[in-house]
Amino acid sequence: MCINLKLLIGLLFIALFSSNTIIGQIAGPNSPSTASNIGTTYPWSNPTNVTSSNNTYASVSLNNGQVSDVLVATNFGFSIPTNATIDGVTVEIEKYGSQTVFFGTTPLKRTAS
Repeated sequence: MCINLKLLIGLLFIALFSSNTIIGQIAGPNSPSTASNIGTTYPWSNPTNVTSSNNTYASVSLNNGQVSDVLVATNFGFSIPTNATIDGVTVEIEKYGSQTVFFGTTPLKRTAS
């Protein structure tokens, strides 16, 4: 019985560590180290504020029907082994908004999605 258990453990060890597949490796969350505005119609103010979650935001003011310029976040510092297979990526976006109603401002819900 002892020999069979050692054999089973040895085979399990070989099966787990001889493969090129990394099982269950999770990293993050990673924040971008750079961010920029692309466009000139409705630009974002302070686009580099998106590089950390500290309640300081990039912002843009829009009227109904207007669409902001593109806010691009890059350089997330991923460290991906050359033999890795990526099965999925989760993205969370922290956002906050408000809308002007007549002469006041109504805050909208802040969410991460």
